[in-house]
Amino acid sequence: MNSVFNLWRDVYATYRGDDERHRLRLLACSITASSIAYFGSDIADTSLEMMAVAVSILTGFTFTALFSSYAATTADLPEAKDETDRENIITLKSLEANFRARSKFLILASMLSLVAMVLLSIEIYPKMTVRWLAGTGSYIDDAVFEYIYSYAALGWRACTFFLKAATIFVFFEAIYTFYRLSETVVAALTLRGEYKESHRG
Repeated sequence: MNSVFNLWRDVYATYRGDDERHRLRLLACSITASSIAYFGSDIADTSLEMMAVAVSILTGFTFTALFSSYAATTADLPEAKDETDRENIITLKSLEANFRARSKFLILASMLSLVAMVLLSIEIYPKMTVRWLAGTGSYIDDAVFEYIYSYAALGWRACTFFLKAATIFVFFEAIYTFYRLSETVVAALTLRGEYKESHRG
């Protein structure tokens, strides 16, 4: 869990200085995820498959990009000849660090999201499970069982709600991180192209 927090902290460190209100965005995402988890009772049946496909595609692209020229922004560039070139090299190295931090976070968030989706898709029959846990092979009075089951069902609904909300929230974070990752790639490729163009001739 500590490594997850560290990755989350590192990726948000790369957002410093932009104009976006991340606290407001995170709050909005949390409220939206909780609302969907609460009111979307059939999310496990209708949405998880599409979410899993989307996350898999984003993760596949990111994993591939890690081994491409996107990840090495300063590779094969001519030597800097003036102060502007040196500043561009510093910017490219910063973009490279951002790319790596965001890629690591996106892959981790995607994996956590997929694991949570798998857990949500598993069908469990609570009454049978509670009866088995309450006393396998022994007789339990129906009134006592119903009392135990009422609390077990409440706990089950609460856990399911939090898992759904967390899954949706992480999914939103993965989508946003991929957006910022794409932004980083475009910025790096554009600056690399301009740098190479300035050294031609």
